[in-house]
Amino acid sequence: MTVFSAQGRRVGTLALVLGLVLWPAVVGGQSAAKPLTVALYAPDVAFASSAARYAYVTALAAHLGKALQRPVAGRAYKQSGDFDRDWRAGRISVAVVGSLKLAAGAREARVIASAAPRRTGVGDWTIMSATADLARLKNQVLQVPMMGPLTPAFLRYVLFADQLDPRSYFKLRLAPDLAAAVAAVRLGRAAAVLAPAGTAGLRAVIGPVELPPPVLAVLDPGLSAAEVQAIRQAALAFAGPLSAEYGGFRVSGTEAYRALAAAARRRQRAVVLLPVGPERLAPEAVVDTRRLACDLEPLDEALWVP
Repeated sequence: MTVFSAQGRRVGTLALVLGLVLWPAVVGGQSAAKPLTVALYAPDVAFASSAARYAYVTALAAHLGKALQRPVAGRAYKQSGDFDRDWRAGRISVAVVGSLKLAAGAREARVIASAAPRRTGVGDWTIMSATADLARLKNQVLQVPMMGPLTPAFLRYVLFADQLDPRSYFKLRLAPDLAAAVAAVRLGRAAAVLAPAGTAGLRAVIGPVELPPPVLAVLDPGLSAAEVQAIRQAALAFAGPLSAEYGGFRVSGTEAYRALAAAARRRQRAVVLLPVGPERLAPEAVVDTRRLACDLEPLDEALWVP
């Protein structure tokens, strides 16, 4: 017969308790994984409604959660300030972000994929209106989707190549996203809109410039390389679609986004194709390649009216 001492029983009991506590973490390590949050802030994508925006990010979160075998929550944002606040607070792990928002570079973001266009020319943006005559739009309302702090610079220094100051030429009005901006024109509240060149029912006023597609970016610097790679592989298998113009995700570099940021942050001059009329540029326009810093004025001082 084996005799157990009182001390032996205490040691045995402690070992049993520790085993019960640690066993789930040993055999089911994934269950202890930190929950992830995938966010969506892409004001340059025309969602049909807020419900459609939420449905997309919810489906993406469910896909990632199943692939990664860990909890993933989805959050959709319509306001830049709300997105920035949660980003700063560390409440966002990965996000689908518009290119101008990403180019602003307010905080660290690692691009792991980009939205895949469903046709060529999806990223071509310009001024769209019922008329193609720029002269007729002088002093008229131009509706602009607010796509990040570089939106004013993109409009002036990239689209108009600093040949025209949109703040003095148009009456500028801001919209929270692309859908709201286009709706303002269709409802007669604005004469023109900054929008994709293929926007139905409207005509391009000037030649378009390319805006890179939204990206999937890692915003949590605490995620390991293995976690980032797993998220990337899972995202590439997600069919989407993001919108009528974008499908799932594809492998992407950062060159186009760095170029966009550089172009929006410096003064540059280039030939812009405008309709024949008083505002047409002279053919002998000289390309100015000087890399001068662009003094971005505070938004509240730039005559932008919400």
